[in-house]
Amino acid sequence: MSLPAVIEPCEFFRRLLGLGEPWQVTAVEIKKNGETQPGYVDIKLNHPRKQKFKCPKCDQNCAIADHGKSRSWRHLDSMHLMTYINAAPPRTDCPKCGVLTIELPWAEADSRVTRYFESFALMVIVHCGNFKGAAELLRCDYDAVERMVERAVGRGKDRRGEIKATRLGLDETQWCSGMAGGSFITVLTDLQNKVVLAVEPGKSSESANKALDCMTEENLANVVDASTDFATDFTSVVDERLPQAVHSIDKFHVSQLAHKALDAVRRQELSDLKTEEGQPSLKKMRLPLLKSYNKLDSKGQTRLLTILAVAKKTAKAHEAKETLTEIMATKGITPEEGKAMLEAWCDVTKRSQIKQLKTLSNTISKHLDKISNYFRRQTTNAATEGLNGKIKTVIADANGLGSVETLTTRIFFFLGGLDKEPEGVPKELWYY
Repeated sequence: MSLPAVIEPCEFFRRLLGLGEPWQVTAVEIKKNGETQPGYVDIKLNHPRKQKFKCPKCDQNCAIADHGKSRSWRHLDSMHLMTYINAAPPRTDCPKCGVLTIELPWAEADSRVTRYFESFALMVIVHCGNFKGAAELLRCDYDAVERMVERAVGRGKDRRGEIKATRLGLDETQWCSGMAGGSFITVLTDLQNKVVLAVEPGKSSESANKALDCMTEENLANVVDASTDFATDFTSVVDERLPQAVHSIDKFHVSQLAHKALDAVRRQELSDLKTEEGQPSLKKMRLPLLKSYNKLDSKGQTRLLTILAVAKKTAKAHEAKETLTEIMATKGITPEEGKAMLEAWCDVTKRSQIKQLKTLSNTISKHLDKISNYFRRQTTNAATEGLNGKIKTVIADANGLGSVETLTTRIFFFLGGLDKEPEGVPKELWYY
């Protein structure tokens, strides 16, 4: 029985790297930064003399003009040792395009990591969800992680092409402290695929228009459903840019508005119920009031009924909230029937003589048609709200962001549904 031939180290690493002609591994060394350090593997690459390479612009085979400075690229680890590839990139002397550095098969232009390492790193970043933690796992610096993410998002956007979503959600979310417009971002989402399509600073009609500009007018004309909150800037832009779409304000935003009105009544009545000793208090009753009565346990229901028996205004606001929630949860009714139910609710609520409920009723009346559209298509902005929650997680994991641009890159990386993989890396590489 014959033993297999022993592969020479340079040829062994050339096969591992998957390098074809004319690239050759000329040396493999284990280098150390100090006696106590484990060291790293250093792989040197070269090519035969008088070799011709393709011009990176016109693809013509050209002679070599010269070589750039020797560079180093981080590669996947060899055993427990970090591994680097070293080479001097050739520059072609093209009669049409001039002297240009060639495209290297193992790394992208301006990158200091190989395509295989970057592919693995992107997977680590996605699963880690935190740049600092990913950098520690990858044994690289934080800036290197940011650069890989920026390149990945750039690749993904280039590959995405025209956006042809037919169901859109438009909403705003706060990304930093302060209530000024600059502390908010406008997010456009694909409700069907649950991905972010555009992010723009601010929460104005201008921000909404810029977000919609990510789609061509031809593709915007094919949008059939659009969902927003009550923000006038957003509703007016959708009506103007998407007149053919069924524009809905969903049950979640309606309930949210009712919850805010109820809590405002509770806070106003709170001081009145603290005057007499032993009187039930509305303090710490915010969550039980906002939660549906049927979802409370028996103890919570008893306490809630006790409070509502004393707090008359809060009781009325609670009843209005519960009734409105039930209307919006009704299934199998037409938009006309839903609109009639909402109109009746508004008439009753306006007679309550409670300021917050009157304001709520006026808002519902103003947007009655768009709220009624919810019963037509059952279109909700739940995907957008869910993505907004994930955006908050992205912001929290970042532990402080310097600009909207930095945040936007991270949002697209984690929530954009982009194809981020470097070219030339097999899709099945990380699946076993």
